[in-house]
Amino acid sequence: MLPLGMNLISIIIFITQCVFVHVQKAAGTCVLPIVFRNSAWRDSTKGDLIFTATTMSGWRTTANTQTISHWECFIESEYKLKGYLIFKSLQTAIFNGVNYTGYMCMQLTKVTDYSYFYYLVQPQQRIASEERIWYSKTATADINTICNTSSKEPLEQFHMLVKTGYEWEARQYCPNPVLGNFYYTYFGSDGIVYCHRSLDQWQVCGDQQTMTFNYTTCNKIMAYSSGGQVWCVGTVSSKNTFVMVYNNDSDVDELTTFRFTCFSISSNGRKASMVPKNCTENQIPTTFAKRHDGQNMGAKLELVPYLTCAFTSNTTKEAGVNIGAIVGGALGGVVLIIVAAGCYIVYRHRSRPLADDTAVEDRANNACDVQTDRGPAEVETILNLSARIDLDLINDSFSLPDDLQVSNCTFQEQHTGRSNASTPDHDFSNLSVESSFESC
Repeated sequence: MLPLGMNLISIIIFITQCVFVHVQKAAGTCVLPIVFRNSAWRDSTKGDLIFTATTMSGWRTTANTQTISHWECFIESEYKLKGYLIFKSLQTAIFNGVNYTGYMCMQLTKVTDYSYFYYLVQPQQRIASEERIWYSKTATADINTICNTSSKEPLEQFHMLVKTGYEWEARQYCPNPVLGNFYYTYFGSDGIVYCHRSLDQWQVCGDQQTMTFNYTTCNKIMAYSSGGQVWCVGTVSSKNTFVMVYNNDSDVDELTTFRFTCFSISSNGRKASMVPKNCTENQIPTTFAKRHDGQNMGAKLELVPYLTCAFTSNTTKEAGVNIGAIVGGALGGVVLIIVAAGCYIVYRHRSRPLADDTAVEDRANNACDVQTDRGPAEVETILNLSARIDLDLINDSFSLPDDLQVSNCTFQEQHTGRSNASTPDHDFSNLSVESSFESC
């Protein structure tokens, strides 16, 4: 019998892929790590990427006005040790009539099973339009030349990879400087001031993995999201904090709205700058980020918190089932105590002689009073009992606090076609005790 969710065709495909990978490795061919094989990912800088077992497409760069977007795995052996994944371009760029091959060294760090961030380990190259790609006239290149650690990307220029279809699973808790609800002012790189901090709201406390922007008071798009909501997916910190957010809007044009936005945020959470895609070199919270030509880009933000919220730790997210079990167990214990108390009341009730009907009638229609000196807290208790129970029995059985006592309650006896004279049994099926306490 085949395993659940599999059929003969899928098994054949799986075996074929395994055989292909092993044959490729045996032949000395570079094969990508299993997490990337035959999958689609979104790159914060380059957009949608498609991986096979040995190739990557979609990562576009320009060399001497020529576009290169198809790459093959070149060296994978350094991945487990250093996080290096080295690609070789399948297209060549022509310089002065000579074909050059591009080599790219990614240094990847795992964030979740469905997300990574990476840096390009290579100095900027003028021949590569200032991209960190090494070009060589030969078909081979030395790993130390491709992964030139003398000048890799600075901390703030990290790139995110999020697996397509698993964006929700890639969410992370937003960093401490933005754990709050804020009023904000938006300063555009066009010189115009939008939104005013006395009205416009940036909220994180409701969901500490999500930034939500209120567009009802200011419709200037924040984080390049027309829907006004983005998820935190990656954070790095030094003197300032850099957080990458993911925009899950169904329609993103990569012109005015973008999948990814990077914030540079001050340690006190009062200043921030933002740009689409990834943060730029030397980006700081208090000034505009700069393009390669020195022009301002993105926006500056001033934030004033009106509510702060403590970090709820990853334990809450990861241990949600355990917390639920604990709560469920506690509630179960409470129910058992209530059932036991009910059984005790029934026992006590049956062991006492019945009062006559006149006594029952005398106790009917009295108001139920609760006496307390708990200050401003109002306490309301309603007791609906389908039997005759003495007040001292209630107070004894339920051990009410010293400053809370029940008196003058209405008790009504219900009979189901049987008289007291014929049977001492009473119906407790409708026994209920309802309380509501307003918090102080």
